Amino acid sequence: MEKNFKLVAHIKIIMGPIEYYYPPDIERLFYQESCKNTPIFVRFFMLYASFNSRISRDSGKIRDSDMIRWVKKRSSEYRDRFNHLIENDREFRDYVRKLSHIRVRNIREEKRKQLALNAGRQHKPWGKLYHIMENERDFDTLIDIIYQVRCNLFHGGKNINLRLERHLIDLCYNILNSLYEPFIGEL
Repeated sequence: MEKNFKLVAHIKIIMGPIEYYYPPDIERLFYQESCKNTPIFVRFFMLYASFNSRISRDSGKIRDSDMIRWVKKRSSEYRDRFNHLIENDREFRDYVRKLSHIRVRNIREEKRKQLALNAGRQHKPWGKLYHIMENERDFDTLIDIIYQVRCNLFHGGKNINLRLERHLIDLCYNILNSLYEPFIGEL
């Protein structure tokens, strides 16, 4: 734990007040850590940290939600990679097919709803309560689901001891790894 804290503290010093992404060698380190035989949620954290840094640098965005919107609307490389994998990689297609049948909760929106109801107010949704893919080619919702799983993990909305939750994280890890892996060589 102390070693991880020192790494994070070191990264914050390197980043300084202007840059919002990690240097390429740290992105590569996070990616390498994501490939080790550690619990799936640790591998997903490391992979997402590397991916997040790259899309921050490429998009010029700071907020995670803006970066995700950029991946879906402005960046063709991830959509092109997705289409290539759907057409040519049976294992990837299988991961996406399995994920397309899972309804992923938006923990933040659930909390907002509960707070409003507890205060006797009507809930006015800011976002969806659930994400579910329309079909196996629904790239935008796939990216939303991966981001939602990240949010739920980072903000305490996942129980990593439940088999279904670990399965969901595993699917998202394998899908994101397949989408992101070719870009690691560019670091």
